Amino acid sequence: IRDSSVTGVQTCALPIYFVVAMFIQVFRHSQTNALELTMRIHHEGRAVAGIYTFEIAEQKISDATNLARQHGFPLVLKAEAE
Repeated sequence: IRDSSVTGVQTCALPIYFVVAMFIQVFRHSQTNALELTMRIHHEGRAVAGIYTFEIAEQKISDATNLARQHGFPLVLKAEAE
């Protein structure tokens, strides 16, 4: 099984508080870690949310995307092979 990293890419339409909450809820990051990842996305355009098996990465992407759509946000996540 190949590992995949989940990368978050933020658009201007996403509020920082939502991205932090998504990292905490879906990816189980601490508040401090979630804020650091969110700020990295804000400043650098992307950050690695975690390294998972491909199947788990796909599920987390689906969960995060569904959460964003429920709140009307255009979240973009992708899995990349390690």
